[in-house]
Amino acid sequence: MPANEKTQVAAPAQKTSMKTVLIVATIFLVEAAVIVGIFMLSGGPRAVQGDPARADPRVMMDRPQEMLVIEGRFENNRWGRSYQFDMKIFITLKQKNLAPTQERVERMQAQLRSDIRTIIAQAEPAHLMEPSKMSITRQIHQQLDERLGRDEDGDPIVMDVMIPHWVRFKTDM
Repeated sequence: MPANEKTQVAAPAQKTSMKTVLIVATIFLVEAAVIVGIFMLSGGPRAVQGDPARADPRVMMDRPQEMLVIEGRFENNRWGRSYQFDMKIFITLKQKNLAPTQERVERMQAQLRSDIRTIIAQAEPAHLMEPSKMSITRQIHQQLDERLGRDEDGDPIVMDVMIPHWVRFKTDM
């Protein structure tokens, strides 16, 4: 075969492959335009909203819950003067532990009151004057952990101790 024939035979094959590429590219562009058009006409994605009524009951039972443990006045005379501290002590615990813990706290009210009275009576004045009450809170937390124990999973019942109400009064004027 002469050289001219080889070039003539190769040229039509190159043109058909170029035509095929153009056809496929056109098809892809039309497809992309159709898909984009459908998304634009549909108004975009919908907002996702959780349904609180369908929450997993196990997760709901592990939600934190607050509970009042002690409300009362406790005395300290470590200053050389007597002061009373009017306070409310709350704990945070899991929802699943709320009912049994309420029953235990009601049965142990005198013990818990005595424990907290002892903590306040023996507290150093510096601890009672802390703005955050961290030393007292930590001691109360430890005492409540000992009294209330752990739940069936082995976790401490008391997750946190809070003292939102704390007022100091002089009692020996």
